Amino acid sequence: MPYMIRDYLKKFNVKVIDYPPFKGESSGRIFPEQKWEWHKNPVRLVRKIFELIGMPFSEQAEIPVYKSDKADFELTVTADFFLKIDGNNIILDLTGLDEKMLSLLKGNRYMILSVADEKDPLAILSKLLDFFGIQFDTGLHPIMAMPGNTPNNVQLLIPGTVFLDHEKNTILAISKYLPDEIISFLSQRGYKILILPNS
Repeated sequence: MPYMIRDYLKKFNVKVIDYPPFKGESSGRIFPEQKWEWHKNPVRLVRKIFELIGMPFSEQAEIPVYKSDKADFELTVTADFFLKIDGNNIILDLTGLDEKMLSLLKGNRYMILSVADEKDPLAILSKLLDFFGIQFDTGLHPIMAMPGNTPNNVQLLIPGTVFLDHEKNTILAISKYLPDEIISFLSQRGYKILILPNS
């Protein structure tokens, strides 16, 4: 049994006895590079998601919306995030653009994805992954403490969203904080953890 799981179960007065006795490590460390937390900053969250899925982007981009024939008047809008993918101009709106402005942008063939009204970071993540065609799985994820068909195994059920980043690393986004022992265990299993509490 991995020592992280043994240490976690010990908190609930559950003692794990390995037979034959396990002679490996008895304690471990958290892998801070495998864990990322958001702090109620949607811009920082979206920036992190784009970095994970490998989408090039620019922030606070000035987008031309209208220019008069005499070139004496020009209307621009500042896009929270701007992306150009396969010839498509895409604006990600976090602040809530005016309906008339949205109409002008769509008339100029800009694709708009708005998450201005979304407060749940996991929902923002799902919308972005879905919009860009990134496969993901949301729900309860069973993870066995010991690999293979080991008798008397322990199963962890972790709620969250799982997807692959552009380097094929497995990302697990969760809405609640997990104990350090579980974070360490998941990190050793190759998961990178996004902690996205909605409150």
